[in-house]
Formats: sequence, C-alpha cells, structure tokens
Amino acid sequence: MYCIRCGVELADHETCCPLCKTRVVHPDFVDLDAPVPYPKDKVVYRDINRSGVLFILSVLFFLAGALTLVCDLSQNHSVVWSGYAVGGIITGYVLFVFPLWFHRRIPAVFAAVDFATVLLFLWYINTTVGADWFFSFALPAVLMPGAITCALLWLYSCFRSRLLWILGGAFILLGVSLVGTELLMQYTFSLERGLVWSIYPLVVFVLLGILLLVTASSARLRGYLQRKFFV
Repeated sequence: MYCIRCGVELADHETCCPLCKTRVVHPDFVDLDAPVPYPKDKVVYRDINRSGVLFILSVLFFLAGALTLVCDLSQNHSVVWSGYAVGGIITGYVLFVFPLWFHRRIPAVFAAVDFATVLLFLWYINTTVGADWFFSFALPAVLMPGAITCALLWLYSCFRSRLLWILGGAFILLGVSLVGTELLMQYTFSLERGLVWSIYPLVVFVLLGILLLVTASSARLRGYLQRKFFV
C-alpha cells in the first residue's frame, strides 16, 4: 500500500502517511495483525501532578546528599570524601531535574547552566586535592564543547530550517575541539607531544560534517532521503 500523495510505501496499520501526513483510507481492508487500539471502556489516567513528582525527586536528591555527608562526618569528623559525592549529586540534579521545574525552557540557557555546574564541580575537585589542572585543562576543555553546544541550540531555535547546516558545522567544530583537548592534556600533564587519539574522532566528525553540509546543499538528495527514511 502506498501514499496517494507522495508515493511512500505504507505499513498496513498506518492511518496517515508518516512523511506528508496524508490520511490513509482503506475501508475494504482489515488487518488482523494490526495493533488493537486501547479499549474505549477503559479509563486512562493521564493527569500527573508534575510539581509533586519533582518535589519527591528533589527530596530524594537532598536525602542522598545529606546521608552521604552525615556518614562522612560520623566516621572522619570532617568532610573527607563526601564532598565529591555531594558535588556529583548536585551536578546530577542540575542536569536532569532542575530544568523540569520550568514549563518554558530555553535549551541554550540550561545548557550553559549545566556546563557551568560541571566546571564548578571540577574546580572543587581541583581545589580539594591541591592540583593545578583546572585553569590549564578542565576550564578550556569544558568551555569548548559547552560553547559549541550552546551555539548549536541557539542557532537551531532561531533557524530550524537550517538544521543540517548547523549540525554539519557543529560536527566539524567538535572534532577540532577534541584535538584541542588532547593538546591541552599534553601541555598540562607533560605527556608525549603529537596527536595520538584525537585524530581518529577528528576524521570521523569532519567526514560526518561534510556529509551533512553536502546533503543540506542538495535539494534533490534531501528529497530522496526524506522519501527513503521519513526524515
């Protein structure tokens, strides 16, 4: 069975074309293997107290951090190892739970908050262990992908029709940032100079980026991919 508008091959149970959304009408065809819709006499409860769920999650995160801190203080009478655990719990809360409190979320802003939280956690680790790798390695290594991610999200929110162009450029920049990360590692930790591992993801990401850019520049190729993969 095929769509009468765009010609895409359709599954027997589909009621509309997944590509052009044209309604599929086949009154004389009954598919016994098609998924059965949910019985109408059953009541489906869809209303979930969003604030209540988020409050429970927040309490669980808080209890996990407090319990960890209490255990450390009771054993060592000071903060020895619990700071790292509490920092990880706070980072996880900011990454996964904190954005859910907001009904209207700006992805670029929350991505910036996430990367800033990660940087604060790394700074805490660097300070407590008495190391000196934060400013020479961790800060630029996190800022590079953070800037690329925030720019990608902002550009996508402003130019949704240019998604392939944006992704293509982002992949290329990400590959370059991995090369910069390896160079920072060599400078900070006095490792052997020369590209060792970053050249491989660089080649992969650059090729993917070029492929996306070529696809974005060819309307014929985009049309073929849309008909073939419903993208």
